[in-house]
Order: sequence, then structure tokens, then C-alpha cells
Amino acid sequence: MKRSLAVAFIILGLAVGVLGLLVLPAGHGRFEYLAEVVDPRPAAESTMPEALAEMGAVRAVVMTNPGEGGRPRQVLLLPDLPARLKMSDCALGVLPAEAGWSGLAGFNSGLERGTIPLADHPVRICGLLQSLAPVFDASLVMELSEEVESALEEAGWESHAQYFLFAESWGERSRLLAGLERNPDALPTPAAEIVSPAKKPLLSKRAQIAVSAALICAGLLVLGWQVRGLSREDVARRFGRG
Repeated sequence: MKRSLAVAFIILGLAVGVLGLLVLPAGHGRFEYLAEVVDPRPAAESTMPEALAEMGAVRAVVMTNPGEGGRPRQVLLLPDLPARLKMSDCALGVLPAEAGWSGLAGFNSGLERGTIPLADHPVRICGLLQSLAPVFDASLVMELSEEVESALEEAGWESHAQYFLFAESWGERSRLLAGLERNPDALPTPAAEIVSPAKKPLLSKRAQIAVSAALICAGLLVLGWQVRGLSREDVARRFGRG
């Protein structure tokens, strides 16, 4: 009976530890709270309103391949790429050393490091990105360049402008979205769409980490306390059956 109770406590300890791991914050991307203003018009027809610029927006161009098959399906042209991305954003490889026909493969882009053809130009993929945000994850990310943009448009790619508001917290994201709703002049066109798929967390990340750490420690303490009272033969007999 005593040994059965000990085994029950071991299982309880393991369960508490697993619960702690489950409570740990999910692996959201660094740009989890990114807010996007999507202008459906061709990129050449879209300019950033002054009110949107005052909110700290960054204008990017998204190029989409209308053809069937082939990769990449989407290219994100981001201005001042080295200032927006860090080495820690790379799961593998490095950031491009210079602008031009080089880039980074998004987390869900299906691309690998190496050289690929893009609009009859060889593009060197220098690194693979961590998950950052959906628009980054689906894209080949490159420095914004008139040369690249023009070459893709001549090859039949479709373009539109997206204006990024890089919020670092739920509260900042909420303030930015409220500002957009209060000021329609901040939108490049009335048809522009505001996209921000983030969901409000039940707990702050600090609170999640604190709770999960406490549960994991409690599980390990219970597990260690009970295992100490079992002999090797007890463990083999209880868990080595079958």
C-alpha cells in the first residue's frame, strides 16, 4: 500500500510538471502584435498618409506570384531590413550582408538556404527565419528595392503596399488600432484593410512564466521526494512490466 501510494505521488509529480510545461507561453513570433494596414491597390498607386507616418508606420511592398506552382509564392520587400531584423531572428544562417538579390526564407515559405531563380535572377537565400508574424512567415523577405520590384512586376507578379505598425505589447497594439479607427485619414484608401490576428493573452508572459515555473518545481519536488524512497528493484518492478 505504501509503495502504491509512492507511485501515485510520482505520477502526480509528473502530471504537475507536465502541466507547468503546458502553461509556458506559446512560441509566438517576435512580431506577434504587428498591426498591418493593407492597401489592395497596386503598390505604385499607394502612398503613406502623413497621419499614418506620424504613428510610426513602415511601408513595405508585398509581391505575389499569380502563376501556378513554384516558390516563392510571396516576396516581402521591407525597407531598411537590417534595422528591422536581428541575428536572433534567424533559425539558421545569417542576415543578408547587402541589399540586392538576396533574402531570408520565412518560417512557412517552404524555402531552404541556397540560390533560387526569381524573375530570371539568381537570389541567394542567406538564412531561414524564426516564426515572426504570418506575413513574414509566408514570404521570401528581401530589402525594398526598385530594381527587384520592377523586375518582378515585369515578370507578371502582382504588388500591393502594406503599412506595418510594430507594436511590442497588447496594450500598444490596442492603442494603435484605436488610433486608426478614430482617424480614417490615416488610411491610404477607404478600401484599406486593417489586419492584426493577435489574441489577448489570459495572463501576461511574466505571469505565465512564474506560474509554469512554480508548477514545474512543485512537480520535481514531489517526484524527487518519492523516488528517494524507492529502491531500484521497486522502480523496475513498478515500471518495467510488460
